[in-house]
Amino acid sequence: MQKYIFRRRRAISNVVAAALLIGIVVVAVALIWFLVAPMFTPRAGLSVYNVKVYDRDGDGNADEISFTIKNTGTMAIELDTTITYDSKTKETIEDSGINIRTGNRWATDHGATIQGEKRTIGPGEEVTVTVYISDDDKFNLEKGDDFWIYVGVKTTGITYTFYCEA
Repeated sequence: MQKYIFRRRRAISNVVAAALLIGIVVVAVALIWFLVAPMFTPRAGLSVYNVKVYDRDGDGNADEISFTIKNTGTMAIELDTTITYDSKTKETIEDSGINIRTGNRWATDHGATIQGEKRTIGPGEEVTVTVYISDDDKFNLEKGDDFWIYVGVKTTGITYTFYCEA
C-alpha cells in the first residue's frame, strides 16, 4: 500500500498568485528607485576647511583670510555673484561668488580683493582662496570673533554658509 503525504494539499489561486507577483514587482521598483537611482543622480555639495586668519600689519584686525573650498558633489558647480543671506536681502559678491561677513559688515564693502577663486569647480576639485582686506580697521575682525564665509552657487541657486572663528 502506497501512502500519499500530500494528498490534501492545494495550490494558491491564480488571483492570489497575480497579486503576489504585482506586489513583488512594486517593491523591487521602489527599492531601485530610492536606493540605486540616487547613486547616478548628480548632486551639488561644498565644504570649506583649512581656514586661516592673518594679521599681517599687527594692528589686531584680520587683513588676510585664506581657506580651501572643495566640491563634494558629483556635478560641476558654477559660482554666483549674488548671494542671499536671509530671505529678503541679497548682496553682490564683486564677480567672485565668495564673500565674508562679520556682524553686518561684508569684506567686499571694505576693500577686499579675492584671489584664487574659479568660476566653475569640478567634482572633487579643491580651490584655495585668499581674501585680502585693505580697510581692515573698519572691517574690524579680531582674534576670537565669529565670521561667516558665503559661497553662492549659480548651478543650484543655493548660497552655502560656513561659520568660522578668527
